[in-house]
Amino acid sequence: MIKKSFYKDSDDLPGITSDDIECVAILRKHVPGILPAFGRKMMLRYPGQPLLCRKCFEIGHLCARCEGEKVDWASFVKVFVKEGVVPIALIGEWSRILDEPKKS
Repeated sequence: MIKKSFYKDSDDLPGITSDDIECVAILRKHVPGILPAFGRKMMLRYPGQPLLCRKCFEIGHLCARCEGEKVDWASFVKVFVKEGVVPIALIGEWSRILDEPKKS
């Protein structure tokens, strides 16, 4: 159930809008803090959520303390589709990166 939705201009980039949507949900398991959806990177926050590193996308630490190797966004998205966490129809425009060869 969506409770609130609003759009605002980004403070750093005039003309770029960001949106915040608050919703109520009962979670059966933890959800990562960032998900690919509708061609956008969706940020999720809730009490008790495990930390998610935005460098290696592993759970349990933040980027500042990361000792892992950098994982690109396309690889992160591919894991979600492969494991069936996010249906391909929900990913939207991110689906194009699933077919692109990795740049060296």
